[in-house]
Amino acid sequence: MKIGITIEDLSPHRGGAEVYTLWLVRRLAAAGHDVTVLAEKCGYPDVKSAPVPVSGIGRAWRALSFARNACRLLGQGGYDVTLDMGRSYGGSLHQTHNGCYPAARAANLRAEPDALVRALRAAGLALSPKEWAYAFIERERVRRGAHIIALSRFVAEDWRRYYGIGAERLHIIYNGVDGSRFRPGPPKSAGAPLTILCVAQNFRRKGVFHLLKAAQRLARTAPGSFRVQIVGLGYASGARYEQLAASLGVRDRVEFIGETDDIAAVYAGADVFCLPTFYDPCPLVLFEALAAGLPVVTTRFNGAAELVTPGQEGFIIEDPRDDAALAGALEKLFDPAERSRMSAAARALAERCTSERNFKEVCGVLEATRNQCAAKNCSDGLLS
Repeated sequence: MKIGITIEDLSPHRGGAEVYTLWLVRRLAAAGHDVTVLAEKCGYPDVKSAPVPVSGIGRAWRALSFARNACRLLGQGGYDVTLDMGRSYGGSLHQTHNGCYPAARAANLRAEPDALVRALRAAGLALSPKEWAYAFIERERVRRGAHIIALSRFVAEDWRRYYGIGAERLHIIYNGVDGSRFRPGPPKSAGAPLTILCVAQNFRRKGVFHLLKAAQRLARTAPGSFRVQIVGLGYASGARYEQLAASLGVRDRVEFIGETDDIAAVYAGADVFCLPTFYDPCPLVLFEALAAGLPVVTTRFNGAAELVTPGQEGFIIEDPRDDAALAGALEKLFDPAERSRMSAAARALAERCTSERNFKEVCGVLEATRNQCAAKNCSDGLLS
């Protein structure tokens, strides 16, 4: 197939959507497909790419410029099938790594712990040209009839609730993991502190505030020593969270790692993975943690939690703001026997959720969409 894929920026050290897109493009090319990435920036010489011109000042106008020009280039490319991975509306398919926009925006507001700041943020969003632009792009995508690859039932329900998209346009495909890259680490020495790992870029939405509050509780109640490792840049909010950890009296127990080039080694050195997220369609990091044999503690607002059996591979918290419940779940994992049992179950679950399975399912949807476009004579790659 001749496939066109749009994404704003395919560069190193980006988020989960970019990591996945790079893997998918390379895997499709290795399978013999002719794949072109249409992006403003592409930092990988081995990826066939076409530049999307972007003009204007400010994020709103630049986002609209990218979406409009990417749509035009998709229509001129003679592609069999087209896939939007970012904020564009030209593709016959859209894969929603950021989820459904109004749901994600509402979650970002819920995640702000200070009521006054939350109200000010809500007012700012209502007046923000950037937010209007992002909302327009998503509405235009829906209006044009794009099929949606939702990463979980949780996200598929958002698309139904906010836009009324029916089952005929929704395809649920969970993320997967390369189990050969992420593997359990060597056994820890007796008496070593429990290492609780969190990997996140958006600290507010991923619940890092509440993880630190749970650490404060654990400092009083835990049956053993522990440390918290937080990997990611937090969208330049790291200093704020370091100050918060200090104010909670747990700064000596929390290590802010920032970015790393060897995330597999970080997983291998941890004991437990914790992501008390307010909204996550189906994060790759949770699958990576499972593959590394880490019991996971997350929330029901994580689409990947649909695959986790509470008490088997980890624990699911109903409310990410419930610091007591979060600390209680983590406290259970201080028991080495319980942790060992869950570690084996976590690895077994990851072995069922492979990146190869994900690839085959995505290829199936691409093929079906290609055939549907051909049947409707959609020469521009859009479903009408």
